Amino acid sequence: MRHIIYMPGLDGTFTDTRLPSFTERFMHALDLNHADTSRRFHLRMSETALPNGQVVETARIFEKHGQAEIETHRIHSFDYKQRLVKAIVERNLATRTVMLVFALMVKLPRILFVLFLPAKRTSTIPGARFQIGYVALALGAMGLFGLTLLGSLFTVIGQFLLSNNHSVIAELIRSAWQCMDHLLLGIPRRLYSVAKYGVALSAALYLLLPKLQITITALASDFLSLLYYFEHGTKKLDMVGGFERLVEHVAEEAEPDAKIDVYAYSFGSLLTLDVLFPRSGVVARRITERVDRLVTIGCPFDFVNTYWPTYYRNRALSPVRLKTWLNVYSSIDVLASNFRNDALPAKGTIHVAKASPLPDNMLYDQENVESIGLVQYTMMVGMTSHASAYWDGDPASSSCLNGVLAVLEP
Repeated sequence: MRHIIYMPGLDGTFTDTRLPSFTERFMHALDLNHADTSRRFHLRMSETALPNGQVVETARIFEKHGQAEIETHRIHSFDYKQRLVKAIVERNLATRTVMLVFALMVKLPRILFVLFLPAKRTSTIPGARFQIGYVALALGAMGLFGLTLLGSLFTVIGQFLLSNNHSVIAELIRSAWQCMDHLLLGIPRRLYSVAKYGVALSAALYLLLPKLQITITALASDFLSLLYYFEHGTKKLDMVGGFERLVEHVAEEAEPDAKIDVYAYSFGSLLTLDVLFPRSGVVARRITERVDRLVTIGCPFDFVNTYWPTYYRNRALSPVRLKTWLNVYSSIDVLASNFRNDALPAKGTIHVAKASPLPDNMLYDQENVESIGLVQYTMMVGMTSHASAYWDGDPASSSCLNGVLAVLEP
């Protein structure tokens, strides 16, 4: 029986990447690659609470042999997102808006450098750095829009209260307002003149697009969590600790000599690299002994190297020696990396840490990248393809796992 740890992506906006859907795709790929066409697979889902409160979701895949059934794979998911974004999500919307704007202001010089000055390749897809920069600037615009709405709302409320109050305190506030308006060259007055339109516009947008606020809030929370993770290491020890506890749990219930495969998608692959090849080079013994095969899908390694150039620099030698590392990427995915300085689908040449293993690349293209035009770039096809390039919304459809299992479980 194979034991697998699945590390999902941070966001499932475009495609469902949760464990049940991943397991359905995995099971479908197993069926397609099995030599015996009469074999049938089915799964059972369960949850286990670890002593520290961490909940582990598990999918068990069974293969039918006549009347009997044999468990062939046990897949455990590390659902880290809630723990990663908790500190951000618990803050109110106004605080998150201010945090987003200031975070982007700090990162703006690097964004502009990547956009307009010669830099290392950010992806295998042409124009990737402009799409990535476009997303960053769009987030900044949303943040500024949020600040404007907050300022407009406060202005409207203040003016409403003052217009209906003739007390001495109100007169003092009115005088202070006029003085501030004079010192700031009439900006407060102009802000008030457009405030009612800004508030009305936001109300109309949220009425016509009820999920807009939820989407913007989720994107801002994810972005801030990633920024703090890479800039300051926020929640990194918690993430690594959760992975270590999951490996220990799998090892305790597996055979004494059982090995563990890790399938990691998107940000989950970056977390996995931080666990297997940390800066200090210190890795828990259970991980070193048990984890021997790694599959990374849509790994944003180049993206991190572009915006945080020192993040992977000078990492110490890790005791992890992988038997297999298969890296799946797509030419149309602006976030995916092939761990090379060119677009060739050959073996990787860039090490994550000192003398770390190099991945065998698997190019998974369902669309010709040369057919992408200006309209597609503007619609951020490279970003939306970060999930759709590897699997569809329907778990029963074809996916990159067909090719992965053809290699790992021929």
